[in-house]
Amino acid sequence: MSRLAYLTIDDAPSTLFLDKLDFLEEQGIKALWFCQGNFMEQRPEMMIRALKVGHLLGNHSYSHPYFSELNVDQGCAEIRATDAILTELYDRAGVPW
Repeated sequence: MSRLAYLTIDDAPSTLFLDKLDFLEEQGIKALWFCQGNFMEQRPEMMIRALKVGHLLGNHSYSHPYFSELNVDQGCAEIRATDAILTELYDRAGVPW
């Protein structure tokens, strides 16, 4: 019986993102990183590097608010803003989105 596991990581890219990325690359492990839009805007080259070596990036909202405290329009704006950033990063990396 073969087994398959998926590694997911929340709240990237932190200041230690590249250290984590290097470690995973040394181990031959790919991850799905759930990323905040505001952090991705601050560190786009890190995100592009991760995409180019085969990792995936997912939407973890723009600023990671408590969605229970937002109305529907505010929540949708958080997700849409991050989707736009993800689309740009995937395009810049030349990776299908």
